[in-house]
Amino acid sequence: MKVQNSWARIAAVGGLFALATVLTITTCTSADQSHTDGDEVTSTPQNEEESADPSSPPASLLVTASPEDALITIDGGLESTGVLEVGEIPEGDHRIRVSRPGYEPREKVVALVSDHLHTLEISLEPREFAVDIDVYPAADYEILRHGETLHRGETPLSHTLPAGKVTIAIEREDYQPFERAFHLDRSVEKKLYLDRPGQLLRRTGKFRSGGSPKASHFSRDGSEIWVARLMDKTAGVKVLDARTGESVADVDLDGAGAVELAMSDDGKKVYASQMETARVFEIDAHSKKVLRTFETGSSWTKVLELSSDESFLLASNWVGNDVSLIDLDTGELERRIPTVDTPRGLYLTSGGNTLYVAGFDNGELQRIDLETGESEIIFDRGGSLRHIAADEWSGKMFISDLRYNLIWQMDMDTEEVSLFTRPDFSPNTIVLDPSAQILFVSCRGRTHPSGNYYKPGHEWGSVLLYDTEDATLLDAIVGGNQPTGLDVTADGRRLVFSNFLDSNLEVYDVPSYEALRAGGGGRADVYRRELAKH
Repeated sequence: MKVQNSWARIAAVGGLFALATVLTITTCTSADQSHTDGDEVTSTPQNEEESADPSSPPASLLVTASPEDALITIDGGLESTGVLEVGEIPEGDHRIRVSRPGYEPREKVVALVSDHLHTLEISLEPREFAVDIDVYPAADYEILRHGETLHRGETPLSHTLPAGKVTIAIEREDYQPFERAFHLDRSVEKKLYLDRPGQLLRRTGKFRSGGSPKASHFSRDGSEIWVARLMDKTAGVKVLDARTGESVADVDLDGAGAVELAMSDDGKKVYASQMETARVFEIDAHSKKVLRTFETGSSWTKVLELSSDESFLLASNWVGNDVSLIDLDTGELERRIPTVDTPRGLYLTSGGNTLYVAGFDNGELQRIDLETGESEIIFDRGGSLRHIAADEWSGKMFISDLRYNLIWQMDMDTEEVSLFTRPDFSPNTIVLDPSAQILFVSCRGRTHPSGNYYKPGHEWGSVLLYDTEDATLLDAIVGGNQPTGLDVTADGRRLVFSNFLDSNLEVYDVPSYEALRAGGGGRADVYRRELAKH
């Protein structure tokens, strides 16, 4: 690009990558040759009269930097990346600076002479950076630069390398290979997770949660994961950094655990239920402090549901056989609504008038009119209904049946219930993505032969992704011992689930619905072979 109304003409083009510091300065014209002297570039004019003539042509300058994406500036103003070409520049001294993160910056003062093209090639000296990468499971690695191997071995890897382009390749039998090329310009400390062949979701974290994680929820902005810890007496709720898994805060709920969570739409408040005391705690999401404590007036409180206008909170009471309605303006228990036995899952329609309740002991789905108090059992197959997920726009409701290992689907317009799919053993928590195109299902796996679900069974649990249109299994994850808590981010691009008996969380990146649909089912055809423990 040529700029005729100023002294500058800039063109950014590529340069060659280099690691050593080199400074080569050459200037020339058709009539004479310029030369270098220390940090200055000078030229010998044909005679003094020509150099002093104000009508003589201006100088020109071409600067090439390495690495090729280094920033070049002239006199603190004019700048370009990689190459900077100035077609018309006043003669005299000009300060050239070349910089890039990860390298030592360089500055030179050049003395430009009229009617001369001055050419500079400036390479930056790379700094040294630590590269520490742990991989789960352990695997073989290779670090390459310019196609040549710098290091190889078995993870974890720990090396100090000069800045520049590097490629890290990691391989392990029966896992997808990992390869990443990047420009090293800062210290790197990462934990990577290899995925099984065919897996469409990519695991990005496996974090310790402690205390029997019964529920796990992303904050509204996706930066945190809130965990309800059923058995933890010191901090019923734990908050983790969603990217690193590092602890952000522990929330003490008066010396007892928490079972379920609900979050306000603006993300400013979190509600945690406590079974033993039949109470609900309102927590400030920013300060992580308990603001209020609500009494449900019943027994063994579990699932929480906020009204769409967030004027009231509903809490199902497992032993009390009712649902508590708490006025959030006053913080008072307004009333207790009788339900089917052992109510667990709840869904409140957006209008705030109709409540659906999933009964666990007898497998009943109940509809309650909150204005009139009238109720009706609209489905009863004798299973163990646990959790409800619904989308009113599409008119689809899904209900997990832990006893019969089924997912039911209800048409919300006609209230007709039909079988949606048969997942793995003990399906519990279910979640829809924001578009309601994907249903996520966590399955605990087979219970221990003793019948005690606090003991690990003989197979791993799973997390399954279904297309809500036709129940196609889009991908499957082999989890740990009893996957339970489940959530997706507000944009649907990240998944978290808890392994209840392992006291940990797993976090995955979720491809788009289109990518999942085109993925051939991911690991749907093979994952079941890996559920049995060896």
